[in-house]
Amino acid sequence: MANRKNLYVTLFQGILLLTIILIAGCAEDEEEVEPTLSSLWDNAFSGCALNCHSPDTPDGPDGLSVGPDMSTKAKFYDSLVSKSIADYPDWTNITPGCTFDYITPNDSDLTQSTLAGTLILSINNSIGCGTSYATHEANGVTITDKDVEAAFKSWVASGAPNN
Repeated sequence: MANRKNLYVTLFQGILLLTIILIAGCAEDEEEVEPTLSSLWDNAFSGCALNCHSPDTPDGPDGLSVGPDMSTKAKFYDSLVSKSIADYPDWTNITPGCTFDYITPNDSDLTQSTLAGTLILSINNSIGCGTSYATHEANGVTITDKDVEAAFKSWVASGAPNN
């Protein structure tokens, strides 16, 4: 009977140790979001950009792609930084009134960013990109992680460098 009890205790200790190792291993796998274009691309932008805003996913009349091409990190940057809806006059997926530049470098509070208003609820509430935000929210591509939001704000405030 004592051997059986020792076996259960040893088995319990082994399971407990394995659980602790697995939890610790998962914590180490979490990647910190840096305020760089590369980190933001990997953690926030690539999913929607690749699936929604590329030549392979037409967003205009007659099956043409008329909005910004965000199919790669470089095209995302070139299509959005210091660009506005005036750069895409045939793109119909714009919320009236949400007509700022997509990304305005050095905009520290993001109140001049159509992209921020489209992806971040608190910014949307202050500048009014409702329809665009709702579309992205329905597709599960809004920024809800506070670390990603902070990194995005920091990246834009630092001039939105192509890094």
